[in-house]
Amino acid sequence: MEPLGRQFHVVIDIGGVLSASEVAGEQFFLHEGAIITAKHTHYVFPFVFDFLKLIFKQKDLNVSFYNDNDQEDSELFVTSILEQALGKMWYEKNQDRIAVTSLEKGQMTKDLSIFETFIPLEDTVLIDDQLFRRANGQERNILKVPSFYYDDFAKIGFSADQYDSEGTRKIPCYLYSDKGIPRKIQEKCLHGSCILVEKVTGKYFGFVIRFTDSCGDYVQISTNSSDWKLIIILRRMLYQGEGQVKDPDVLSKIYYRVRYSGRMSGKIAKIWRRGNRMCFVAGVLFSSLDVARSQGEPLVKSLSRWQYIRYKGQREEQPRYDDIARLDYLYTLGLGKLRLVSSNLQFMKPWHYLELIQKDLTVEQIKLLKEAKQNENSRRGYDSICV
Repeated sequence: MEPLGRQFHVVIDIGGVLSASEVAGEQFFLHEGAIITAKHTHYVFPFVFDFLKLIFKQKDLNVSFYNDNDQEDSELFVTSILEQALGKMWYEKNQDRIAVTSLEKGQMTKDLSIFETFIPLEDTVLIDDQLFRRANGQERNILKVPSFYYDDFAKIGFSADQYDSEGTRKIPCYLYSDKGIPRKIQEKCLHGSCILVEKVTGKYFGFVIRFTDSCGDYVQISTNSSDWKLIIILRRMLYQGEGQVKDPDVLSKIYYRVRYSGRMSGKIAKIWRRGNRMCFVAGVLFSSLDVARSQGEPLVKSLSRWQYIRYKGQREEQPRYDDIARLDYLYTLGLGKLRLVSSNLQFMKPWHYLELIQKDLTVEQIKLLKEAKQNENSRRGYDSICV
Protein backbone atom coordinates (compact mmCIF):
# COMPACT_ATOMS: atom_id res chain seq x y z
CA MET A 1 0.00 0.00 0.00
CA GLU A 2 1.41 3.37 -0.99
CA PRO A 3 2.07 5.76 1.94
CA LEU A 4 -0.38 8.63 2.34
CA GLY A 5 1.15 12.09 2.02
CA ARG A 6 4.76 12.87 1.26
CA GLN A 7 7.27 10.53 2.87
CA PHE A 8 11.06 10.57 3.25
CA HIS A 9 13.41 7.60 3.53
CA VAL A 10 16.47 7.69 5.81
CA VAL A 11 18.90 4.77 5.59
CA ILE A 12 21.42 4.55 8.42
CA ASP A 13 24.74 2.76 8.07
CA ILE A 14 25.56 0.86 11.26
CA GLY A 15 29.35 0.61 11.36
CA GLY A 16 31.03 3.99 11.73
CA VAL A 17 27.77 5.90 12.20
CA LEU A 18 25.95 4.27 15.08
CA SER A 19 28.79 2.20 16.45
CA ALA A 20 32.43 1.15 16.17
CA SER A 21 33.78 -2.38 16.25
CA GLU A 22 36.99 -1.44 18.05
CA VAL A 23 37.83 1.46 20.36
CA ALA A 24 40.68 2.61 22.55
CA GLY A 25 38.71 2.97 25.80
CA GLU A 26 35.73 0.83 26.82
CA GLN A 27 35.21 2.90 29.97
CA PHE A 28 33.97 5.86 27.96
CA PHE A 29 31.34 3.81 26.12
CA LEU A 30 30.16 2.01 29.24
CA HIS A 31 29.48 5.36 30.86
CA GLU A 32 28.53 7.70 28.01
CA GLY A 33 27.41 5.39 25.20
CA ALA A 34 26.67 1.67 25.24
CA ILE A 35 28.23 -1.67 24.38
CA ILE A 36 26.00 -4.08 22.47
CA THR A 37 26.99 -7.67 21.79
CA ALA A 38 25.41 -9.29 18.74
CA LYS A 39 27.56 -11.73 16.78
CA HIS A 40 30.21 -9.05 17.18
CA THR A 41 30.79 -6.33 19.76
CA HIS A 42 29.44 -2.88 18.91
CA TYR A 43 30.51 0.27 20.77
CA VAL A 44 27.59 2.68 20.47
CA PHE A 45 28.45 6.37 20.18
CA PRO A 46 27.04 9.06 22.50
CA PHE A 47 23.63 10.49 21.50
CA VAL A 48 22.73 7.50 19.31
CA PHE A 49 19.75 6.46 21.46
CA ASP A 50 18.47 10.05 21.43
CA PHE A 51 18.92 10.25 17.66
CA LEU A 52 16.94 7.04 17.13
CA LYS A 53 14.16 8.29 19.38
CA LEU A 54 13.95 11.49 17.38
CA ILE A 55 13.90 10.00 13.88
CA PHE A 56 11.29 7.38 14.78
CA LYS A 57 9.16 10.16 16.24
CA GLN A 58 8.84 11.71 12.76
CA LYS A 59 5.61 10.53 11.10
CA ASP A 60 6.88 11.25 7.59
CA LEU A 61 10.14 9.32 7.95
CA ASN A 62 10.75 5.73 6.90
CA VAL A 63 13.91 4.36 8.51
CA SER A 64 16.09 1.47 7.28
CA PHE A 65 19.53 0.15 8.25
CA TYR A 66 22.51 -0.85 6.11
CA ASN A 67 25.72 -2.53 7.20
CA ASP A 68 28.97 -3.93 5.80
CA ASN A 69 28.89 -6.97 8.10
CA ASP A 70 26.83 -10.14 7.87
CA GLN A 71 23.06 -10.00 7.93
CA GLU A 72 22.56 -11.90 11.18
CA ASP A 73 24.84 -9.56 13.11
CA SER A 74 23.05 -6.53 11.63
CA GLU A 75 19.61 -7.82 12.60
CA LEU A 76 20.68 -8.70 16.13
CA PHE A 77 22.28 -5.28 16.59
CA VAL A 78 19.27 -3.35 15.27
CA THR A 79 16.89 -5.36 17.45
CA SER A 80 18.99 -4.71 20.55
CA ILE A 81 19.59 -1.01 19.96
CA LEU A 82 15.96 -0.23 19.12
CA GLU A 83 14.71 -2.16 22.14
CA GLN A 84 17.07 -0.18 24.36
CA ALA A 85 16.24 3.15 22.74
CA LEU A 86 12.48 2.77 22.29
CA GLY A 87 11.46 -0.20 24.42
CA LYS A 88 10.63 -3.83 23.66
CA MET A 89 6.90 -3.17 23.30
CA TRP A 90 7.53 -0.48 20.69
CA TYR A 91 9.92 -2.72 18.77
CA GLU A 92 7.55 -5.69 18.74
CA LYS A 93 4.82 -3.46 17.37
CA ASN A 94 6.95 -1.80 14.67
CA GLN A 95 9.66 -4.31 13.69
CA ASP A 96 7.87 -5.41 10.51
CA ARG A 97 8.26 -1.96 8.93
CA ILE A 98 12.00 -1.67 9.64
CA ALA A 99 14.26 -2.95 6.86
CA VAL A 100 17.74 -4.22 7.74
CA THR A 101 20.17 -5.28 5.03
CA SER A 102 23.89 -5.97 4.65
CA LEU A 103 26.24 -6.06 1.72
CA GLU A 104 26.40 -9.48 0.17
CA LYS A 105 29.76 -11.20 -0.26
CA GLY A 106 31.65 -9.48 -3.06
CA GLN A 107 29.26 -6.52 -3.16
CA MET A 108 30.98 -3.16 -2.76
CA THR A 109 28.28 -0.50 -3.16
CA LYS A 110 25.20 0.35 -1.15
CA ASP A 111 22.42 0.74 -3.68
CA LEU A 112 19.46 2.60 -2.18
CA SER A 113 17.11 1.38 -4.90
CA ILE A 114 16.99 -2.13 -3.36
CA PHE A 115 14.63 -0.93 -0.62
CA GLU A 116 11.04 -1.66 -1.58
CA THR A 117 9.39 1.65 -0.83
CA PHE A 118 7.25 4.01 -2.86
CA ILE A 119 9.60 6.83 -1.92
CA PRO A 120 11.69 8.30 -4.79
CA LEU A 121 15.47 8.36 -4.53
CA GLU A 122 15.40 12.17 -4.50
CA ASP A 123 13.77 11.93 -1.06
CA THR A 124 16.10 9.16 0.17
CA VAL A 125 19.28 9.77 2.18
CA LEU A 126 21.98 7.33 3.28
CA ILE A 127 23.86 8.39 6.44
CA ASP A 128 27.35 6.95 6.02
CA ASP A 129 30.97 7.69 6.91
CA GLN A 130 32.40 6.11 3.75
CA LEU A 131 31.95 7.64 0.31
CA PHE A 132 33.47 4.82 -1.72
CA ARG A 133 30.47 2.59 -0.90
CA ARG A 134 28.02 4.82 -2.76
CA ALA A 135 26.30 3.57 -5.91
CA ASN A 136 26.73 5.36 -9.22
CA GLY A 137 24.32 8.24 -9.58
CA GLN A 138 23.61 8.32 -5.83
CA GLU A 139 26.52 10.53 -4.80
CA ARG A 140 24.29 13.31 -3.49
CA ASN A 141 22.13 10.90 -1.51
CA ILE A 142 24.94 10.50 1.04
CA LEU A 143 24.91 12.46 4.28
CA LYS A 144 28.62 12.23 5.01
CA VAL A 145 29.51 11.68 8.68
CA PRO A 146 33.07 12.55 9.80
CA SER A 147 35.03 9.30 9.77
CA PHE A 148 35.58 7.51 13.06
CA TYR A 149 39.11 6.58 14.09
CA TYR A 150 40.18 3.97 16.62
CA ASP A 151 41.57 6.51 19.08
CA ASP A 152 38.95 9.25 18.66
CA PHE A 153 37.66 8.81 22.19
CA ALA A 154 41.11 8.35 23.71
CA LYS A 155 42.28 11.78 22.69
CA ILE A 156 41.98 14.50 25.27
CA GLY A 157 40.60 17.78 23.98
CA PHE A 158 40.35 21.18 25.54
CA SER A 159 39.47 22.29 29.04
CA ALA A 160 36.38 24.33 29.89
CA ASP A 161 38.18 27.28 31.42
CA GLN A 162 39.60 28.20 28.00
CA TYR A 163 36.32 29.48 26.56
CA ASP A 164 35.41 33.13 26.31
CA SER A 165 31.92 34.52 25.70
CA GLU A 166 32.20 33.68 22.00
CA GLY A 167 33.37 30.15 22.68
CA THR A 168 37.01 30.63 21.67
CA ARG A 169 40.11 32.45 22.82
CA LYS A 170 43.79 32.60 22.02
CA ILE A 171 45.55 29.93 24.07
CA PRO A 172 48.76 30.62 26.01
CA CYS A 173 52.17 29.78 24.57
CA TYR A 174 55.27 28.65 26.50
CA LEU A 175 58.93 28.66 25.45
CA TYR A 176 61.42 26.16 26.91
CA SER A 177 64.69 24.45 26.09
CA ASP A 178 64.59 20.70 25.58
CA LYS A 179 65.55 20.06 29.20
CA GLY A 180 63.60 20.84 32.30
CA ILE A 181 60.17 21.42 30.81
CA PRO A 182 57.74 21.32 33.76
CA ARG A 183 55.45 18.31 33.71
CA LYS A 184 52.46 20.59 34.25
CA ILE A 185 53.26 22.44 31.00
CA GLN A 186 53.71 19.18 29.10
CA GLU A 187 50.32 17.97 30.34
CA LYS A 188 48.68 21.29 29.42
CA CYS A 189 50.03 20.91 25.90
CA LEU A 190 48.81 17.30 25.61
CA HIS A 191 45.39 18.34 26.87
CA GLY A 192 45.16 21.17 24.35
CA SER A 193 45.43 23.99 26.87
CA CYS A 194 48.57 25.60 25.50
CA ILE A 195 51.14 25.67 22.70
CA LEU A 196 54.66 24.56 23.64
CA VAL A 197 57.69 25.87 21.74
CA GLU A 198 60.78 23.78 22.46
CA LYS A 199 64.46 24.32 21.53
CA VAL A 200 65.88 21.22 19.84
CA THR A 201 69.17 19.89 21.23
CA GLY A 202 72.19 20.28 18.97
CA LYS A 203 70.41 22.46 16.40
CA TYR A 204 71.37 26.11 16.54
CA PHE A 205 68.27 27.18 14.68
CA GLY A 206 66.02 24.30 15.66
CA PHE A 207 62.67 24.74 17.39
CA VAL A 208 59.61 22.51 17.55
CA ILE A 209 56.10 23.85 18.03
CA ARG A 210 53.82 21.33 19.79
CA PHE A 211 50.06 21.51 20.27
CA THR A 212 46.86 19.47 20.27
CA ASP A 213 44.58 20.41 17.39
CA SER A 214 40.82 20.92 17.39
CA CYS A 215 40.21 17.22 16.66
CA GLY A 216 42.30 16.16 19.68
CA ASP A 217 45.35 15.03 17.68
CA TYR A 218 48.84 15.79 19.04
CA VAL A 219 50.88 17.69 16.44
CA GLN A 220 54.44 18.95 16.24
CA ILE A 221 55.84 21.35 13.64
CA SER A 222 59.56 21.84 13.07
CA THR A 223 60.78 25.30 12.17
CA ASN A 224 62.60 25.72 8.85
CA SER A 225 64.61 28.32 6.95
CA SER A 226 61.52 30.38 6.17
CA ASP A 227 61.02 30.90 9.92
CA TRP A 228 64.43 32.51 10.46
CA LYS A 229 63.03 35.78 11.84
CA LEU A 230 60.93 33.92 14.39
CA ILE A 231 63.86 31.65 15.29
CA ILE A 232 66.15 34.60 16.03
CA ILE A 233 63.51 36.15 18.29
CA LEU A 234 62.91 32.85 20.09
CA ARG A 235 66.64 32.32 20.72
CA ARG A 236 66.92 35.83 22.17
CA MET A 237 63.89 35.26 24.40
CA LEU A 238 65.18 31.87 25.53
CA TYR A 239 68.49 33.46 26.52
CA GLN A 240 66.54 35.87 28.74
CA GLY A 241 64.62 33.06 30.42
CA GLU A 242 62.03 30.31 29.95
CA GLY A 243 58.32 30.61 30.53
CA GLN A 244 55.16 32.04 29.03
CA VAL A 245 55.40 34.07 25.84
CA LYS A 246 53.49 37.33 26.27
CA ASP A 247 54.85 39.56 23.50
CA PRO A 248 51.86 40.02 21.11
CA ASP A 249 54.10 40.25 18.03
CA VAL A 250 55.86 36.98 18.85
CA LEU A 251 52.55 35.31 19.65
CA SER A 252 51.09 36.40 16.32
CA LYS A 253 54.09 34.87 14.52
CA ILE A 254 53.66 31.57 16.40
CA TYR A 255 49.91 31.53 15.78
CA TYR A 256 50.55 32.20 12.11
CA ARG A 257 52.96 29.24 11.94
CA VAL A 258 50.41 27.01 13.64
CA ARG A 259 47.61 28.26 11.43
CA TYR A 260 49.76 27.74 8.33
CA SER A 261 50.02 24.05 9.26
CA GLY A 262 46.29 23.74 8.59
CA ARG A 263 45.66 21.99 11.90
CA MET A 264 44.67 24.82 14.21
CA SER A 265 43.92 28.55 14.11
CA GLY A 266 45.52 29.49 17.42
CA LYS A 267 42.11 29.25 19.04
CA ILE A 268 40.42 26.52 21.00
CA ALA A 269 37.45 24.83 19.37
CA LYS A 270 34.22 25.43 21.25
CA ILE A 271 32.79 21.97 20.58
CA TRP A 272 34.50 18.58 20.79
CA ARG A 273 33.49 17.57 17.30
CA ARG A 274 34.38 13.90 17.27
CA GLY A 275 32.70 13.23 20.59
CA ASN A 276 29.53 15.04 19.47
CA ARG A 277 29.41 13.63 15.93
CA MET A 278 25.76 12.49 16.26
CA CYS A 279 24.78 16.09 17.00
CA PHE A 280 26.33 17.00 13.65
CA VAL A 281 24.31 14.26 11.93
CA ALA A 282 21.10 15.49 13.56
CA GLY A 283 21.88 19.09 12.61
CA VAL A 284 22.48 18.36 8.93
CA LEU A 285 19.63 15.86 8.55
CA PHE A 286 16.89 17.81 10.29
CA SER A 287 17.84 21.18 8.84
CA SER A 288 17.64 19.54 5.38
CA LEU A 289 14.32 17.93 6.26
CA ASP A 290 12.92 21.24 7.51
CA VAL A 291 13.75 22.92 4.18
CA ALA A 292 12.45 20.01 2.10
CA ARG A 293 9.19 20.05 4.04
CA SER A 294 8.65 23.81 3.97
CA GLN A 295 9.83 24.48 0.41
CA GLY A 296 8.51 21.28 -1.15
CA GLU A 297 11.89 20.55 -2.76
CA PRO A 298 13.61 17.15 -2.92
CA LEU A 299 15.44 16.14 0.26
CA VAL A 300 18.61 15.45 -1.73
CA LYS A 301 18.56 19.04 -3.02
CA SER A 302 18.18 20.42 0.51
CA LEU A 303 21.06 18.23 1.69
CA SER A 304 23.23 19.37 -1.22
CA ARG A 305 22.88 22.98 -0.07
CA TRP A 306 25.04 22.00 2.90
CA GLN A 307 27.42 19.52 1.33
CA TYR A 308 28.14 21.09 -2.08
CA ILE A 309 29.32 24.50 -3.21
CA ARG A 310 30.14 26.15 -6.53
CA TYR A 311 33.43 28.00 -6.22
CA LYS A 312 34.05 31.13 -8.21
CA GLY A 313 35.10 30.40 -11.76
CA GLN A 314 33.91 26.78 -11.70
CA ARG A 315 30.94 25.32 -13.54
CA GLU A 316 30.32 22.32 -11.34
CA GLU A 317 29.57 22.24 -7.64
CA GLN A 318 32.21 20.62 -5.44
CA PRO A 319 31.70 18.64 -2.21
CA ARG A 320 32.68 20.35 1.04
CA TYR A 321 32.19 17.58 3.60
CA ASP A 322 35.20 18.55 5.73
CA ASP A 323 34.25 22.22 5.76
CA ILE A 324 30.74 21.74 7.14
CA ALA A 325 32.03 19.23 9.72
CA ARG A 326 33.77 22.23 11.32
CA LEU A 327 30.61 24.37 11.53
CA ASP A 328 29.77 24.56 15.23
CA TYR A 329 26.34 25.90 14.27
CA LEU A 330 25.33 22.48 12.92
CA TYR A 331 26.33 20.74 16.15
CA THR A 332 24.38 23.26 18.21
CA LEU A 333 21.37 22.91 15.90
CA GLY A 334 21.54 19.13 16.19
CA LEU A 335 21.76 19.23 19.97
CA GLY A 336 18.66 21.42 20.02
CA LYS A 337 16.81 18.86 17.89
CA LEU A 338 17.89 15.98 20.13
CA ARG A 339 16.67 17.89 23.17
CA LEU A 340 13.15 17.48 21.81
CA VAL A 341 13.28 13.89 23.07
CA SER A 342 15.90 14.21 25.86
CA SER A 343 15.52 17.67 27.32
CA ASN A 344 18.63 17.82 29.53
CA LEU A 345 21.21 16.82 26.92
CA GLN A 346 24.52 18.65 26.98
CA PHE A 347 27.53 18.47 24.67
CA MET A 348 30.07 15.78 25.50
CA LYS A 349 33.30 17.23 26.84
CA PRO A 350 36.64 15.55 26.08
CA TRP A 351 37.68 15.55 29.73
CA HIS A 352 34.79 13.18 30.52
CA TYR A 353 37.00 10.45 29.10
CA LEU A 354 40.02 11.73 31.02
CA GLU A 355 38.12 11.63 34.30
CA LEU A 356 37.15 8.00 33.76
CA ILE A 357 40.70 6.97 32.93
CA GLN A 358 42.24 8.90 35.82
CA LYS A 359 39.84 7.29 38.29
CA ASP A 360 40.85 3.86 36.93
CA LEU A 361 37.32 2.61 37.49
CA THR A 362 36.35 -1.01 37.19
CA VAL A 363 33.61 -2.10 34.78
CA GLU A 364 31.25 -2.65 37.69
CA GLN A 365 31.93 0.80 39.12
CA ILE A 366 31.26 2.40 35.73
CA LYS A 367 27.96 0.51 35.44
CA LEU A 368 26.94 1.76 38.90
CA LEU A 369 27.85 5.33 37.90
CA LYS A 370 25.81 4.99 34.72
CA GLU A 371 22.79 3.65 36.62
CA ALA A 372 23.04 6.52 39.11
CA LYS A 373 23.22 9.01 36.24
CA GLN A 374 20.18 7.47 34.55
CA ASN A 375 18.21 7.56 37.80
CA GLU A 376 19.12 11.21 38.31
CA ASN A 377 18.12 12.08 34.73
CA SER A 378 14.86 10.24 35.22
CA ARG A 379 14.06 12.30 38.30
CA ARG A 380 14.74 15.46 36.30
CA GLY A 381 12.45 14.38 33.49
CA TYR A 382 15.31 13.52 31.12
CA ASP A 383 13.25 10.88 29.29
CA SER A 384 9.81 12.23 30.07
CA ILE A 385 8.86 12.76 26.43
CA CYS A 386 7.23 9.64 25.04
CA VAL A 387 8.06 8.49 21.52
